[in-house]
Amino acid sequence: VLGIAPYEGMKKLMSDLVEDYPEIDLTLFVGDLEEGLEIAHSNFHGSYDVVISRGGTAKMLRRNLPLPVVEIPVSMYDLLCSLKLAGASARAGKVSMVAFDNITANVLDYDIDIRTVDDGPEAEAILAGMQQDCCEAILCDAVSNAAAKRLGFNSFLITSGPDSIRQAFEQALFLCRNQPRLREENLFFRELLHG
Repeated sequence: VLGIAPYEGMKKLMSDLVEDYPEIDLTLFVGDLEEGLEIAHSNFHGSYDVVISRGGTAKMLRRNLPLPVVEIPVSMYDLLCSLKLAGASARAGKVSMVAFDNITANVLDYDIDIRTVDDGPEAEAILAGMQQDCCEAILCDAVSNAAAKRLGFNSFLITSGPDSIRQAFEQALFLCRNQPRLREENLFFRELLHG
């Protein structure tokens, strides 16, 4: 398994948790969006079965790699923890969120301003436009968090907790266990068509 974490803390957590999965041979790197894609391409000489990543990086990898990409989810618990941190910091002021759609889609009934981005430069542009909004705290994915810090916002990284990472490991194992069977079926059908 090739793991591409969008931030250092996730890499450390993945490294700690993979010890509970002796059947996973995990190689870990830290990289977000284009950097993550470059890491994947430069490490493609390895015989990986699956890639694990999160957010916009997972979306980009899925579009550009021939391997299956398992996305580390952002659970409702992960979001609630981030909302609690941001809300305590904002002291009843305005809290916003700026992230890729696979993260913002999980926020349903919260009274916060949600801005969805499609790429890194767009995150910076959206945040720059928000500087006049009197926003006291911003919840961000890794890309938006870096941009928010550069622009001087009080930002909070939405992190994925241990349960979310375990869920991704379980999904990767499921895919790897089923790939040989799918290859055999595919070979059988090819031989049948050729015959």
